[in-house]
Amino acid sequence: MVKFFTFGIILLMSFTTNATSAEDIDAIEIVKAVAQVQNLIDRHPPDKYDIRFQQMPVGGQCGIVGCTWRKLVAIVVEAKRANRPTLTLLAEVSNNIPDRGAKPQVRFVDLTDMDPAVLNSQL
Repeated sequence: MVKFFTFGIILLMSFTTNATSAEDIDAIEIVKAVAQVQNLIDRHPPDKYDIRFQQMPVGGQCGIVGCTWRKLVAIVVEAKRANRPTLTLLAEVSNNIPDRGAKPQVRFVDLTDMDPAVLNSQL
């Protein structure tokens, strides 16, 4: 019985270790690998444009079988000239498969107005 209990604790700890490792995933590098983003970077030379990437976690959950995660990546392209026109793109990077070797999904999203009734029902 003690061996079974010890094995169970070790197994649970290994799941917990794998679950917390999803936090260290760099969603920026995943977005930079997308062909459309590489094309965007190529069309905006660094001597004429500043390109910045920022990421933030937007949800996920961990359980016995592993983690799912989501991160939002903002791509900000700003011209280096008067009035500095700016382009901002948003990409959601997620992986619903607990396997770290699985390919994350990248989808480009847009901000829209939220119906106040939806917001009130969420709080």
